[in-house]
Amino acid sequence: MASPRPVDIMETSAIISLIIDGFLPIACGGAGGIPVIRDSTGITPVNGVIDKDATSALLGNLIEAQRLVILTDVEFVYRDYGRPSQEPIRRASAGGELGGNAAPR
Repeated sequence: MASPRPVDIMETSAIISLIIDGFLPIACGGAGGIPVIRDSTGITPVNGVIDKDATSALLGNLIEAQRLVILTDVEFVYRDYGRPSQEPIRRASAGGELGGNAAPR
C-alpha cells in the first residue's frame, strides 16, 4: 500500500512559535507521523504510515525553511542500488544528484 500524501502538520504553529522565540526545534517524524482525519467530530487516527521524507519536505515548506537537513544512520545513499553498477553518492547538491527515490525499499 502506498503511503498517503501528507497535507498538513498539526504542530506547525508550535514549531513556528519556537523559531520566533529563538529556539532551534528539531522535528522528528519517526515513521513520518501519525495519519489522522480531521472532521466535525474531531481528530481520528487512521491506519497507515506517512513517508518521512514527504513529511519533512512539507514541514520545510510550511515553516518556509531555508535548509532541510535529513540525518540518517546509513553509510551512503547509492546510485543504482542493488544493481551491478551500484556506487555510493559521496556528494550531492540541492536540485541535482538524488531526484526521486534514492533509498532502498
